[in-house]
Amino acid sequence: MKVTLEADNIVRDYFEACDYFPQQKIGKKGPKSFAIECRISHPNEALPNILRFLPYIRVVSPPDLKAAALERVKSYLKK
Repeated sequence: MKVTLEADNIVRDYFEACDYFPQQKIGKKGPKSFAIECRISHPNEALPNILRFLPYIRVVSPPDLKAAALERVKSYLKK
């Protein structure tokens, strides 16, 4: 499945130095953020690194991955 993420420019150097996601490609850079595209076969390929870069990263698509990340954060905050 194709995944699109948006991350703040403050973490751009990390993504340029290392691939955190399968088939990671850095997209266009804006004044405050940049796009990341990758392909995964299971949400668990991406979720750990999405959580690692919170609050500097957001899931744009797919909605199921965004919901899974949100559920993980909510579950953590309940503890």
